[in-house]
Amino acid sequence: MFEQSILARNLTIAVVTLFTLLCIIKPAGAQDKGRFIGSVQAEWLDDGRNMKLLKDFFYIDSKEKVWVAKTGLIVDGASIPKPAWSLIGGPFEGNYRDSSVIHDSACKARLENWERVHEVFYEGMLTSGVSENMAKLMYMAVYHFGPRWALRRKESSLPVSSAIDRAEKYRRMSTAAITYSASIENIRLERTGSTASNGTKQEIADLIIIGNPTKSTFDESNFDQLRKIIESRSLTPEDIRNLSIKDLEHIRDETK
Repeated sequence: MFEQSILARNLTIAVVTLFTLLCIIKPAGAQDKGRFIGSVQAEWLDDGRNMKLLKDFFYIDSKEKVWVAKTGLIVDGASIPKPAWSLIGGPFEGNYRDSSVIHDSACKARLENWERVHEVFYEGMLTSGVSENMAKLMYMAVYHFGPRWALRRKESSLPVSSAIDRAEKYRRMSTAAITYSASIENIRLERTGSTASNGTKQEIADLIIIGNPTKSTFDESNFDQLRKIIESRSLTPEDIRNLSIKDLEHIRDETK
């Protein structure tokens, strides 16, 4: 009886351990998904085009960052380029609506880098059940034809010596992209006071980095060509970001 009890206990532990591992280990290529909190509650305005949110609406992305479209926000779908509307009928139709509202809100607020905002739009579509191919088409649309804005990053209350080192690092990167497709235009230190650490007084400063967004290499006349590329090839989001005019030339050669 004692041996049977031990065996049953060990079997239970093994089953629980296996279940835990299955929950933790992801298949190769698996992607974390975010989640929406609540539902879009809005009213159409008299102009028949704009909507006003009646309640806060949230999206938590795969990195656990919270994105919020706040009560009273006027959304019009303008963050989605017009050529893409032909793919879905309109920015607030079907499974695109929730992600479109969050995207509109983030594009208006411009508190995050434009590239990350468009990436979250793509992620939100997958969360809502949009097919991967269609989500990639819409991601291509907003990434290459959607809004872009200047980067302004502020790192607060750094020891002056650390701030100078970091400023030097960013200056060395000044001819390249800084995190998200923006060329550095200005780096400055603003001394903000002093602080005591281990009985030693040290000066502190804010480091401010300002960058201009890179320009898209495409215009709206290229939209259909890009659509054909995505429909005919298995591209990752990174591939979509890296599309260039040379890719259009390949499409032209293939269709001759």
